[in-house]
Amino acid sequence: MTALTSVDVDRTAALDAAAAAGRTDDAFLARFDEQFPRLHDLFARLYGERRDGQEQLAQTIAEASVSWNARPLELKVRDARRAADPDWFQSERMLGGVCYVDRYAGNLAGIRDQIPYFRELGLTYLHLMPLFDTPEGDNDGGYAVSSYRRVNPSLGTMAQLADLAADLRTAGISLVLDFIFNHTSNEHEWARAAVAGDPAFADFYLIFDDREMPDAYERTTREIFPDDHAGSFVQLGTSTTRTPRSSARWRARCSSSRTRASRCCGWMPSRSSGRSSARRASHCPKPTCSCRRSTPCSRWRRPA
Repeated sequence: MTALTSVDVDRTAALDAAAAAGRTDDAFLARFDEQFPRLHDLFARLYGERRDGQEQLAQTIAEASVSWNARPLELKVRDARRAADPDWFQSERMLGGVCYVDRYAGNLAGIRDQIPYFRELGLTYLHLMPLFDTPEGDNDGGYAVSSYRRVNPSLGTMAQLADLAADLRTAGISLVLDFIFNHTSNEHEWARAAVAGDPAFADFYLIFDDREMPDAYERTTREIFPDDHAGSFVQLGTSTTRTPRSSARWRARCSSSRTRASRCCGWMPSRSSGRSSARRASHCPKPTCSCRRSTPCSRWRRPA
C-alpha cells in the first residue's frame, strides 16, 4: 500500500492505472490534466491518513476512464460544448420544471408522454424528484435511497429512465436527478455490509453502542424534520430511516482502525454520512474517548 505523496507522483500512478484499465483518448487526458490537481487536493483532505491513498485515487481515475470510454458520443459532444461555455446554465434562456413522477404522471412512461407539453412550456431542463428505490414507509420523501441502480418499481425501470433521458435530450430538455451521496437508507448494500461488520464498509457510517455519542452530537447538529421525527439518529434494527443528513442506528468511528473504533462506540445512523461528505469535528464529543485514553479525540467525523 502507498499513501498519497505529491501531485506529480500520484498523477503518474493514476495515469498508469487508467492505461491498464483501457485506452485513454485525448479528450479524457485533457480533462484529467485540468481536474487532477483539484481532485488530488480533495483526496488529500479526506483520505490523507490512509495508507492506501494513492491506490484509491488511482482506482478512481481508472474507473472514470472506463466510464468515459463507455459514454455515448452524443454525450461527449455535449460535454465539450458545455466545457467551452462553462456558464451555460446561467443563460436567461434556461427554464426549469420540477415534479414528483407519481404525483404528476403516475410513472416514467407518463412523464415521457408529457414531453410535447414540456416543449410547449419552453422547458430546457426537468428536475424529477427522488425516483430511486427506497424503503417502504418512512423514507424521507424518497431521499433515503436503497439503491441508485434501481428505479422504484412503482415508477418504472432503469431502461425506461435511460430512454426518457434520451427523449428529453432530443427535445432540447436536460434531465435533472438528485444523487444524495452523504447518506443512504439502512437497506442499502453498503449499510447492510457495515452493520454486518464488513471492514471495507465500516468507515462509511457512524455507528454507536449507546446513546452517549448521539446525544453529544445532537446538542449541536441541525434537525431536518423536527416535527415529523426529531433527532439525528435512530436505533439500528428498526425499519425507520431518519434525518437526511445523519442516519443512524448509532455509530461513529475514531479512525480507520476497527479495534480503536470499537472501544469508543457503536450506534448507527439509518441514513448515514458517507465518508466522502463527512466533516471533521474539532474534537471528539466524548471528552474521555478511550481511543486516546483521557485526551479528546481529534479524528471523529461529525455528520454532514
